[in-house]
Amino acid sequence: MISERAAFERALKEAALGRGDVEPNPLVGAVAVEDGRLVGVGHHADYGGAHAEVALLEALGGSLTGRTVFVTLEPCSHQGKTPPCADALVAAQPDRVVVLTEDPNPAVAGRGIARLRAAGIETVVSEDAELRQRERTLNAAYYVHRDRDRAWVIAKWAMTLDGKIASRTGDARWISSESSRREVHRLRAHVDAVMVGVGTALRDDPRLTPRDVELVRRPVRIVLDSRGRLTESARLFEDVERFPVWIATTERAPANWRRAMESRGATVIEEPARNGRVDLAAALVELRRRGCERVLLEGGAELFASGFEEELIDAVEVYVCPRLVGGREAPTPWPGSGRASMAEALTLEHLRWDHLENDQRLRAFVHSPRVGGGPFKRPAERA
Repeated sequence: MISERAAFERALKEAALGRGDVEPNPLVGAVAVEDGRLVGVGHHADYGGAHAEVALLEALGGSLTGRTVFVTLEPCSHQGKTPPCADALVAAQPDRVVVLTEDPNPAVAGRGIARLRAAGIETVVSEDAELRQRERTLNAAYYVHRDRDRAWVIAKWAMTLDGKIASRTGDARWISSESSRREVHRLRAHVDAVMVGVGTALRDDPRLTPRDVELVRRPVRIVLDSRGRLTESARLFEDVERFPVWIATTERAPANWRRAMESRGATVIEEPARNGRVDLAAALVELRRRGCERVLLEGGAELFASGFEEELIDAVEVYVCPRLVGGREAPTPWPGSGRASMAEALTLEHLRWDHLENDQRLRAFVHSPRVGGGPFKRPAERA
């Protein structure tokens, strides 16, 4: 006899199978149980394709009579890329539906559950807080989009064993191994945008493109440049037709510079200033409005510092390399005053370590989205 918890354990495993292929939709899994036995599974595999409930129905020939459905997220109740899943379930007539988590999407937000109940289908919401937290962690980016109205942000850097992201002269080629750098290209191929500050763009003249890897997405390259310092000769413009370049700036940028950037193929976006610089929080809201759900921050240190201090970084991918460079002037990932005590330090969550040549890679959340809402405020609510 399969328990409710075991059913949801399997449904969460099913949900995870769609990782990286369904955004901006959430990862969802569904299973059907009859007479205490698991009889069918389904998950949302591709954006625009069948949702988990429909995939489950297809696996079972369209009928759910006499069966209980366990679904990790509330069935949708609106017409999107696909018809409403709540209607599909009503037509299939399960005896019971158990929902792990209500959907925060305003287009759903309880309407899916209400639709099932109105059709006479017993529908309940799980009270298992630990499983609900696991679903929220699995769909962390989705909840950031919904709860905080901005893009999900990953900060990536390579550093020496003594915590330096470059030498005192700014030299950072190469801290990490070839294997680590190849993984960075894979990471770029899975995000919607790669972002750097103008200091990094001027100093390193990076291309920021994913190379020699399969393109899951075609990321936009974004430079934060509050005063209009990026030059027309930047290597970013060499492949602007394949990988667009967006420049986030402020009213301080000269009109002739804007025209020059646009003539090179860039899209110039004016954002409000915060402490004399592009307001990162506002930029992340605008990026999501323009379709960028996942943003990778690649430096420099000042951009990382802004992200951490304004609580805008959701996850980190760090390559720790067996080198020592020393020096008070050598940059660290978080310059400035930082936190005053260890009690105030950020404690990373859901750590995953792996080995790449001689490097160690850490992937972790800065904060997991919590059941009942995330710990951050929307940008408009910031003091």
